[in-house]
Amino acid sequence: MLVRPGTFLSTQQQAAFRQAYEQTLAERQHTAEELQQKSPLQWMVEQFPDNLVAAAQDNRQMLKVILATLLLGIAFTTVESERTAPIRQLLSALFAVLLAAVRLIMRFAPVGVFALMAALPMEWSLLSALGMYSLSVLGGLGLILALFYPLVVRVLGKFRVRDFYRALLPVHLVAFSTSSSAATLPATLEACCTRLGVRPELASFVLPLGATINMDGTSLYQAVATVFLAQLYGIELAFPQLVLLIVLAVAASIGAAPVPGASIVMLIVMLQNLGIPQEGVALILAVDRLLDMSRTVVNVTGDATACVVLSAWDRAQHRAS
Repeated sequence: MLVRPGTFLSTQQQAAFRQAYEQTLAERQHTAEELQQKSPLQWMVEQFPDNLVAAAQDNRQMLKVILATLLLGIAFTTVESERTAPIRQLLSALFAVLLAAVRLIMRFAPVGVFALMAALPMEWSLLSALGMYSLSVLGGLGLILALFYPLVVRVLGKFRVRDFYRALLPVHLVAFSTSSSAATLPATLEACCTRLGVRPELASFVLPLGATINMDGTSLYQAVATVFLAQLYGIELAFPQLVLLIVLAVAASIGAAPVPGASIVMLIVMLQNLGIPQEGVALILAVDRLLDMSRTVVNVTGDATACVVLSAWDRAQHRAS
């Protein structure tokens, strides 16, 4: 919000973007005015779906589906596993099929991105905006790596920061080259068990779980990308929308698959929920590969940080007993 990379476009390009989506912007401004007139907590009430099937068919109601499925998951835990086994097997099979489809789409994505970018008049202001956007994402990721994780590792994990990052250097190389938390998982397990002193039983539980739901880098990226595209189209996000953005960024990072490019799919869903034209994703796809590699490094570091913290707590419990 402070850097505002979306404002680096020239006045002519900003006008072109606004003109292309003038009707959409008018609708969203009207929606923003309605939000300002509602109770601050009204949006929370509206997040619970009246019809789950209808909500599942509309990407703009993703948060409603997440809340409903969360309640459904809690209900699953109260039923005997033998009775829910067929449903779990069906859901696992559907997830595998959808994941394969995403991989196939992302394989051909560079061709589509090239075609979309070729139709855009490239000016220095557009390149500057993309450059500032990339620097904003990389700067945020750098702050997490340089300030937040070291503080957590030192204070809660009781571990030397230098030794922590030295042990994770091979993991970072794998994460940066593969852009996949899942592909990096064996290296992360090996580093945590052999160089960070985490018990294998603990690491084998925490790391696979973290590779799925603990994606700090992805959450930051989606928030910055959403704000950038909103600025690009001249859309001012009201306070309730910013709160919704935070909730969606966290929820989307939990729901994103640990494979390259999966966060782009979740970003499109977020844009639809916030009323931002999703066509702007074509712009950020041009620089997404480097950002994807960088946020994967942050994601796997967060998993290792959680491992170290839980390992310190585990050792303290053993000493106390």
